[in-house]
Amino acid sequence: MPPRTAAEDSNPYDPLVDVPAPLAAAIRQYGRDANRWAYTQHAVEFDRKGQPDEERLVRHDPSQHY
Repeated sequence: MPPRTAAEDSNPYDPLVDVPAPLAAAIRQYGRDANRWAYTQHAVEFDRKGQPDEERLVRHDPSQHY
């Protein structure tokens, strides 16, 4: 686990101040890496009768051009 930085120690508004250090480090790393993740999103919208109305499949890969 990397040591805490001076900015992390001096921030009085740190929401992770009372969280165990390994968990806080994991949450911070998640936040730093979130924009580099590839994922597939599958969304289904239903009408008032409960039948599928619209279905979308979206794939996001940050290594590919828009």
